[in-house]
Amino acid sequence: MRKWSPTIAVILSASIVGCGKNGPSSPAPIITPDPIPAWRLDRSDAVNWIAGHHSPSTWMGGGNWLGLGTELIGDANRGRIVIVKHAPVSFEVLEYDPQWVYHVEDHGIAYDNVAYAGYSWLTKANERAVWMPRRVTPGWTYANDTWRHLYAVGSCEVARVFREPIYSQVFGIETLNAGQLGTLDVLHSAFFHPGNRQGRDTGEHYWYSWDYGWIQWRDATHPMGSFFQKNTGPVPTYETPCVDVQ
Repeated sequence: MRKWSPTIAVILSASIVGCGKNGPSSPAPIITPDPIPAWRLDRSDAVNWIAGHHSPSTWMGGGNWLGLGTELIGDANRGRIVIVKHAPVSFEVLEYDPQWVYHVEDHGIAYDNVAYAGYSWLTKANERAVWMPRRVTPGWTYANDTWRHLYAVGSCEVARVFREPIYSQVFGIETLNAGQLGTLDVLHSAFFHPGNRQGRDTGEHYWYSWDYGWIQWRDATHPMGSFFQKNTGPVPTYETPCVDVQ
């Protein structure tokens, strides 16, 4: 499996010295990274905002910021994005195809004061809940008539299922004051539970930075939220998801 993230060129240097009558040795080759695929630079592709381009990503904490590690596995047509929140037990998994981005799993949660391995939103036909369109579409909304599947800790067996309709919305590309990271271009989306009116002052909101991927989360209904940060280093490890991702 290959990580589609930019890498830093490594230059192997060698002294050019005389080799007797044979003259100087040939210069050492320059090892260059694979080019970033063109689709990864498409700012109209929501996958590129969710995954970010500040690479490599790493776990990094400090202050009111939480560190994230992001791994993208796939190509232009389909793949998955794993976002590690609190390694290795807390992470989220999203999948994408040519048309949609899906919320596959939120791993490592507590619901009604009961610990679960995680949950996923599935439709009645066990299809994944649509998170947003693959193409950034400001003003897009979608009603997901879903069932939340809660997975038991240790076994990942389905421990509880209940209906939970959610409404997804894409606000579009905005700018965000990200404190020590400066002003960032972000993709702003949200989802709402039944009874929530759609808007900026209710529901759960997500901001995905072109540079850093998922950069902020805020529950405007309660309210609560978190900022995230990344820095150079390895991607944190994570447990095997409960959902059988492709």
